[in-house]
Amino acid sequence: MLDVTEAVRSSGLEPEQIEMLVTTYGRRAGAVLDAARRLPGGTERLCKNAPEIVAQLHWAVESELAVSLQDVLLRRTGLGTGPCLGLDCAPAIAQRMGALLGWSPRRAEAELDAYEGTIRQGLRFRRE
Repeated sequence: MLDVTEAVRSSGLEPEQIEMLVTTYGRRAGAVLDAARRLPGGTERLCKNAPEIVAQLHWAVESELAVSLQDVLLRRTGLGTGPCLGLDCAPAIAQRMGALLGWSPRRAEAELDAYEGTIRQGLRFRRE
C-alpha cells in the first residue's frame, strides 16, 4: 500500500484522494498537487460523490489539452464512471470548464447536452 501520510498532511486532502491522484497521474501526481495548492479552491472536490478535485480539471484543460466535457468526465477523471456517472456534477464542471476555455453559455449547454446524451445512451445499452 502506498504511504501518503506526508502528502495528506501537506495538502489537506484525504488519503483516498492522494491515492487516486497517484493512480491517475503516476509521477505527475506531485505536479497536480502543486497546482491544487496554487489554485484558489484547487483542493475542493469536483463532485461530492467522488474524490476528484478542482486542480484535476485545470490540469486536464491546461496540461492535457482537454476541450470537451465528455473528455474530462469520461477520460481525464473517473467522474463519469463514478456513483453519479458525473450527472450530479456535470453542470458545475461545464461552467468551470467554460470559464477556463472561454465557452459561450450556448457552448456550455451543448457540452452538457452531449454528455447527458452519452450517459443516457450507455444506460439504455445496459438495460437491453
